[in-house]
Amino acid sequence: MTIEQARFLETINSEMGNQDLDIRTNYSGRGMYGRETVGVVVDSQTQLLADVLNYFVNRNTVALSEEFPNFRVDNMGHSVILY
Repeated sequence: MTIEQARFLETINSEMGNQDLDIRTNYSGRGMYGRETVGVVVDSQTQLLADVLNYFVNRNTVALSEEFPNFRVDNMGHSVILY
């Protein structure tokens, strides 16, 4: 994930007002062998997905797949990180 994508998710999250979102700029996920990337930590990836879909539906756009390619997800106890 790029920092721009993470900030975009933060903007969507703020507009929808459903959950806290924490941006991590130096996350090293499973199988990354020390390489780092940007990730966003949320309590519910399902709620974040619903927020993103609502954001795009409300704007009558289909650019979702261009803005957000495939992401990986790791469990962090009570939270998850998308990266």
